[in-house]
Amino acid sequence: MTKFDLIIFGAGPIGLTLANLLGKKDFKILVIDKTKELVFNTNRYIAISNKTNKILNQDILKKKIFANQVKSMQLYNESFENKNKLDLSNETICSIVNATELHKELYHECCKQNNITICLNSKLKSIVSQNELVELTTTNDKKFNSNYLFVSDGKKSQVKEFLKLEEKKISYNSTAYVFEFSHSKSNNNSTYQLFQQNCIAGLLPLSEKSFSCVLSINNKFCYKNDTKKTIDIFLKNEICNKFGKIKINSEITSFPLTFSHASKYSYNNVILIGDSAHSFHPLAGMGMNVGFSDVLSLVSCFEENLYSFGSDKFFNKYDYERHAINQRTIYILNFIEKTLTSENRFLNSGVNRGFNFLNKSNLIKRKIINFANNNLDYF
Repeated sequence: MTKFDLIIFGAGPIGLTLANLLGKKDFKILVIDKTKELVFNTNRYIAISNKTNKILNQDILKKKIFANQVKSMQLYNESFENKNKLDLSNETICSIVNATELHKELYHECCKQNNITICLNSKLKSIVSQNELVELTTTNDKKFNSNYLFVSDGKKSQVKEFLKLEEKKISYNSTAYVFEFSHSKSNNNSTYQLFQQNCIAGLLPLSEKSFSCVLSINNKFCYKNDTKKTIDIFLKNEICNKFGKIKINSEITSFPLTFSHASKYSYNNVILIGDSAHSFHPLAGMGMNVGFSDVLSLVSCFEENLYSFGSDKFFNKYDYERHAINQRTIYILNFIEKTLTSENRFLNSGVNRGFNFLNKSNLIKRKIINFANNNLDYF
């Protein structure tokens, strides 16, 4: 039996960020992942907020890893031809990061710390929590124990399934498609969101004439077993008039859109974090950013020391604070999704009037941007 202060199950960006920050506090940490090797060959881009930027580039990486910094965001209802768009601009709306490069850098930073051990190809065989310790046995019969187990292995968490932890799940009856494309007309280095009855599109500028796209389409409008046709119809009908000639430059990945939220985040000495605790609709690009806020909240528990280390109450503040914030975030995003994809023409007319009203108030627009750049937190 090998003893660690802390075990993190899941070596994605959230788990590795937590390991990096707590490793600097001299804890002996084990990071476990079920994969044989960490995959660094995907090419997805994500938008990170100012708050996440500070965590990564000041507290961990000490260098810039941005593909692009965005100073404008435009939201359209129904069509790019709609004049009642919501136009948001600021010194920095968000920063675009290659998710693979970020993952790789976080992994390398962990490897520099002698008190962090990374163990791959390790699936769970058993978990026992007793006497203020969590004991893990893997399928290759390695045994570890620690004061706390942090679960960060995604919404299909092996630990969550193993312990049969309660959560609420809802299907959005939609499929998300992720891909990159180039275009002939300038995007003015702006990010775009398009809301329609059958789909929501998020466009992140990688250069003046290229985007990373996250497109969620209602399953009724998806062509089964024909992803290319589904994408081509959207690009032809909605994108070409706005951005000119289009060329897809990457593989198209897809996944069903679901919502999940654990009934609580702290189960004695087992703590849920990131997508293991919650997963949102990608319409606002907040999923990973909210996970980084989870990390900050966990780290603050060690700094405040409200309870003795090893106590099952040590992360009570994280549990009630983050669960309340994320529950509110879910309500907000679900409200936006239902309102802006409604088939009710009176509601659509109201949205257009709302966009027009917001455009006249720089104060409200600044508050919206600051709220998003703080990862939708009110703490």
